Amino acid sequence: WKTLLNNFYELKGLFMRIYDEQSRVQIVLSSILCFRKIPVDIVFTTSLLTTNYDEENEGCLFLERFESVEIGGWKVPIPHTWQRFRYLEITYLDDEVMIARGSGGDPHVLIRDNA
Repeated sequence: WKTLLNNFYELKGLFMRIYDEQSRVQIVLSSILCFRKIPVDIVFTTSLLTTNYDEENEGCLFLERFESVEIGGWKVPIPHTWQRFRYLEITYLDDEVMIARGSGGDPHVLIRDNA
């Protein structure tokens, strides 16, 4: 199964775009499908709403909502369970690195690409 899956899907890269005055985020999975013949981007788009500063944990708290998923430029329906808000807390931020945690406590470590 692993060989079959590897021949069907290969992840080439992952990056994030933050735009629209930092209120929208796109997570882009650059991928190759079908025996490394079809390049395709899978794009998850979310919106961010600012909430109050979290003084107890010294972080900035956002509400994140999944808005859409596109595969190769085609919008696909997203599950109803994804159409909700979750907390996203920025716990560390400088010019090179951002560390955030989602509602479940899962860490996200992001490194700025100046390319």
